[in-house]
Amino acid sequence: MLRINMKKRAVEIGLIIVFGILVFGAVVQAANETSDSDKLDLAYKCLGNQVDTKSSISLPEAVFGTLALGSKKKFDDEIANGKKSGESCWPSSGCKIKESAQVLLAYNKIGKDTNGVKDWLLSKAIAAKELIWYLEIDAENHETSACTLKYDGKENKIQIKEDMTIGGTPGVCLEISYGGYWLKIKDACLEKEFEISCEKSFVTTLVYQRKEGGAVFVSSETHSGAAGGATTEKVKSKCFATSSKCDYEGTLWATLALNKIKEDVSAYTPYLLALSEDNQKYLPSAFLFILTGGDDEYQELVEKQKAEGYWSIIGSPYNRFYDSALGMLALSGKTDADSTKNYLLKVQTKEGCWNNNNIQDTGFILYAWDGGRGGGGGGGGTTQTCIEGGNYCVPRMECLNAEGSVLDEFICGELIDSCCSINAVEKSCDEKGGIVCASNQECEGGALVSSADGACCVKGACIEKKTENLCNLANGVCSSSCSANEEELSESCPNINDVCCKAKVAVEEGGNYWTWIIIFGVLILLVIIGIAFRRNIQSWFYSRKKGGEREGPRGMPPRGPPMMMGRPRYGPPGMRAPARGGPAPRVTRGVKSPEDEEMEETMKKLRDMSK
Repeated sequence: MLRINMKKRAVEIGLIIVFGILVFGAVVQAANETSDSDKLDLAYKCLGNQVDTKSSISLPEAVFGTLALGSKKKFDDEIANGKKSGESCWPSSGCKIKESAQVLLAYNKIGKDTNGVKDWLLSKAIAAKELIWYLEIDAENHETSACTLKYDGKENKIQIKEDMTIGGTPGVCLEISYGGYWLKIKDACLEKEFEISCEKSFVTTLVYQRKEGGAVFVSSETHSGAAGGATTEKVKSKCFATSSKCDYEGTLWATLALNKIKEDVSAYTPYLLALSEDNQKYLPSAFLFILTGGDDEYQELVEKQKAEGYWSIIGSPYNRFYDSALGMLALSGKTDADSTKNYLLKVQTKEGCWNNNNIQDTGFILYAWDGGRGGGGGGGGTTQTCIEGGNYCVPRMECLNAEGSVLDEFICGELIDSCCSINAVEKSCDEKGGIVCASNQECEGGALVSSADGACCVKGACIEKKTENLCNLANGVCSSSCSANEEELSESCPNINDVCCKAKVAVEEGGNYWTWIIIFGVLILLVIIGIAFRRNIQSWFYSRKKGGEREGPRGMPPRGPPMMMGRPRYGPPGMRAPARGGPAPRVTRGVKSPEDEEMEETMKKLRDMSK
């Protein structure tokens, strides 16, 4: 009876343990199913932990860490130590445009004075000589008209013909070009101002393109003059450089940073637009969409976004995490960035960061995601926010397109936003006459424009994007599903319905909780079985051991006659085993004891629980 109670107690304890493990697993799984905001909080926590545990950090880590987390002593010290002595530029080993512009953004983020670095950047602005500039003069209603060009104190006479071609003598700084329609401005005269007057109503503007040819860009400013009136045109084309050659990436960042602190950057956009084709590795469309809000820049940016939501630019000096942060920054506040956020949440490290807990990339992603936390903009100027002033934070171009007034005296948190006097609500895709393509689709045969619903395909059709095989780059294999010996990776496959599989390796710490739960459950079950049938197991091992002792070397007969030692005893202690040759003990089969029936019932319950 005692033996039965002990078995029952062992089984009950085992059942309680198994049940506890199952409950624990359910709790762990529920804890892992965190919300997006929880995952974002984890990313901020992870970034802070990575910074705190590193003995030293680099200047880019300090800059992007400041943009994400605000002011921290380790950031402040690194930026201060990285400054060149006697100048407001970075790094100390040799001042560069990009690094100094990024520090300006970080200083503006935490409300630190930006005048020093702003003045240094402006001192590095030079004329962008990589462009060809043209002066365009058109008479209204395509009428012929005599015009006068004034510059350098001299007057030069030209004629606008009926077909809008130009005749006459434009002077030493100008020459008739581009099929006779435009006047080319010579490089030596790019900084001169030209006054134009005509007998009849007319319009003037500037046109430019890179010297190697390619797309032609028309200035955003067009001037009109009445008959006998006058207009003036002057080329405004600059870039940033630390030598005689323009620094394209540096100009991207410097223009972005100066625009953030309300500096006029219109002189730098022509260079950036015209040379963008040669510098695609820096994703210029992201910067230019922030600066201009142009439909062409928007379309180019969205078309470069992968079906999974990230950006990975061919030839990029960085990586897909940096590129994705830049793309997401440009689309801040738009639904187009949602797919990027979903992708990034899937590829977080277990600690919550990105790219193997990279501080720079994680900081940039968080800054692009929601503007970062901590600190406050202003750069030493006003601290009154746009909302506090009763106005609205919207992209600058959206404000102007809606005929609102940009109020530079107020500040907005987002990098791309300006303070607007009206709530410039963007039109829906349906109102713009287009359709919204899915995140894994692209617009074919039409134009992509921004809308309140996201990328809007106007006069085109949505077709499926070709996905990039990142699975192979991660040493994985694309398949419809992963086998039991494989783990599923988050990397993409060309076929969007496939998953990326990789052979399992050692289980990472804190990894697959259910695997460990199953293992522990099986071990506990084996222990319970061992306790319940310990006597039978002991007898089996004992008989195996004695059987092995009777067996001699292979091919040799057993040593001596079989001994009775080791054979189980029958009957109560003290009784002798039956003599050899006597009648065999009678064994009753087919009848189960209450003890066996109870054990079978218990094992049946365990099997039912495991199903």
